[in-house]
Amino acid sequence: MKYISRITQQIHPNKLKVIYTNHEDIRIATIVYKTIIGLYAAFLIVLSMASVSGDVPLVFIILIGAALLAIPTFFLFNGKIRISSIVLCILVMITMAASTVFGQGIHDIAILAFPVAIFFANLVLNRQDFFGLSILILALFIAIGFGETFGWFIPSPFKDSPIFDLIIGSIILITAIMIADLLAENIRENFQLAQKEISLRKKAQDELRHLNIHDKLTGIYNRSFFDEMIMLIERKNEYPASIMFADIDNLKQVNDQYGHAAGDELLKRTANMLAASFRDGDIFARIGGDEFAVLLPQTDQITAKVILERLRTYLTEFNAAHPNTPIWISLGTATAENGNLKKALIDADQRMYEDKAARKSG
Repeated sequence: MKYISRITQQIHPNKLKVIYTNHEDIRIATIVYKTIIGLYAAFLIVLSMASVSGDVPLVFIILIGAALLAIPTFFLFNGKIRISSIVLCILVMITMAASTVFGQGIHDIAILAFPVAIFFANLVLNRQDFFGLSILILALFIAIGFGETFGWFIPSPFKDSPIFDLIIGSIILITAIMIADLLAENIRENFQLAQKEISLRKKAQDELRHLNIHDKLTGIYNRSFFDEMIMLIERKNEYPASIMFADIDNLKQVNDQYGHAAGDELLKRTANMLAASFRDGDIFARIGGDEFAVLLPQTDQITAKVILERLRTYLTEFNAAHPNTPIWISLGTATAENGNLKKALIDADQRMYEDKAARKSG
């Protein structure tokens, strides 16, 4: 029972969404999987009926067909969707052909599986593979018709030649192939249009989401997103967490002396400089006209001070490398060790203004 359970887990349909990521591949894989399960059920029913009626050749054919279904199943759950689809279609055709050979030729009810197989192949194969399989199906049908006509595998051939039935059946199959191809082309076009529309919608949603959480001028996070992250940290109780505030000292003077375009350029340069100073997991946002804030998750007081001093050093080096366009920033930091992150916000803001006052007096 444990062995059967392991096999069942290996071929569980949910696993297909892990193996295949493309929407079209998932669609085809799902069809193939359900067809395999359906064939096992159909084989079981036919096997029961054949056993009751004593039809030994049919029992033998169904058992072999059922055993061979393991081949497309193996390919399906190993990422070989094209091979699995082709092998499955061929196995079904050969199994149905064998049953008609030992039955009543093209007059056998199993022959109905041939046009059904054409439409199935249309759903799971590309155009080249579909036409290749359609030729195989047509060839099998013609071979069965000739076999019935000349008594190759039926001991007592029909008194009336089935050639007319063979011609009519071939025409029906060719018509089915043409119709299936037209339907497939239409389905492919509709699917491509749907995929394109989905991609455009996703792009629009991503762009809208980006605009909602990012500052338009600097490209970093905005106040709204910063506040959301503060609430998230508090809700999850993920402490310690630190806050750092940064304020540009001379933005007003730059705006007054050189214009707002120069002030905007100073804001962007400052944002780029600061963004390069923090870790990937830190939340860096513009929360006011000339004010920035950084949320430092899982950061204690000692680490926050190290980051602050490292930023001061980086700022000094930056200004030394850009003497004509220096950036002067006041900084303040605070840490919430076990809670009350909002108090840390107030403390960091206050320390930033203390730093600004000390810099002016110095």
